[in-house]
Amino acid sequence: MDINFKQDEKQFREEMVNREYSPRTVHVYLKIIRKFFDFMKVTNFEPEERVREFLTLKSDTAMQVKIYYAAIKLFYDLVVKKTCPYELSKVKRAKRLPGVLSNQEITKIMLSINNWKHRLMIGLMYAAGLRVSEVVNLKIKDLDFDTLRIYIRLGKGKKDRITLMSEKLVDPLNKIIIGRKAGEYVFVTMNNRKYTIRTVQTIFKSALKRSCVQKHASCHTLRHSFATHLLEHGANVKSIKDFLGHRSINTTMIYMHVAEKLSSRIKSPL
Repeated sequence: MDINFKQDEKQFREEMVNREYSPRTVHVYLKIIRKFFDFMKVTNFEPEERVREFLTLKSDTAMQVKIYYAAIKLFYDLVVKKTCPYELSKVKRAKRLPGVLSNQEITKIMLSINNWKHRLMIGLMYAAGLRVSEVVNLKIKDLDFDTLRIYIRLGKGKKDRITLMSEKLVDPLNKIIIGRKAGEYVFVTMNNRKYTIRTVQTIFKSALKRSCVQKHASCHTLRHSFATHLLEHGANVKSIKDFLGHRSINTTMIYMHVAEKLSSRIKSPL
């Protein structure tokens, strides 16, 4: 395969953008392809062996293998205009239940954040089941204080949805948007710029460490906690599916298993 590394990378970016891949996917796939290019420069394998060895050496988990392969396969499809020479057999995902934080743990994490705007961002992700990308892209016009609903525009899978707004967050949300235009982002930095996903993730990671909560957790854990706690309080799975924007009810059902485990009355015999 003859490759002009800079030109092919540029073409790959353009092809993905033209097909409306998310900015996050474009960024991740380009990063993977650059690694693949570097690997090609120092190895002399046959095409099929080259892809297989790259996946073996450069990816650590089954899910990472799947993502790396998807990027390479798409590169072959869009740029090389050939079928990827290596076909990856189906990768089995580890059957892990999503991590969940308790209300008390979330409160500890939030109380460890001194900046009230940062604390509001973290609280909103939990209270509404938002992804990090959704909270940073949230606009003032998406907040409906009359119905206590939040409109998510073009979320994952380019789908719109409606989720919940907590009454406890009405006053701080009104405080942050007062006097501003409907089309502005709810959360902006001191330089009046939209927050980046990485910044919000860093805010949460630092807060988790300061809170001394001894659990492995990320911003996405807040979304898991939102769904699980709603189930524990009697919400039906169909409603939670809609709030989260899941395509399939089967995806939402996993929270049923988590809620059942957490609320089990069976105790240790000791």
